[in-house]
Amino acid sequence: MENLKIYLRKVELKSELFCSFCICFQKKYLSLRQKSIIMHFSEICRKIKERRSLLGITQQDLSDISGVGLRTIKEIETNKGNPSVNTLLKMIDVLGMEIDLKIKRMVEA
Repeated sequence: MENLKIYLRKVELKSELFCSFCICFQKKYLSLRQKSIIMHFSEICRKIKERRSLLGITQQDLSDISGVGLRTIKEIETNKGNPSVNTLLKMIDVLGMEIDLKIKRMVEA
């Protein structure tokens, strides 16, 4: 009976360690994934600003034409905003741009 208790305790400890590892791994993965999303969003913001400048359109002009608030445009261009996809679509349509969504390739291990 004593051996069974010791064995169960070892299994319990291994399970706790495994669960702790999984939680830690998930947090790191989510953190990396979040950084990836933030990086992509900052790239979108940079491209919007570059395109607007290239076309010689002021932020106020973009606001008037797209119907997106001036403050929202300023926040997006400084990578501080959190616009909806609809807001982005209004802006990029005026700038002659589009968003292209693709299905990610899955890497098999």
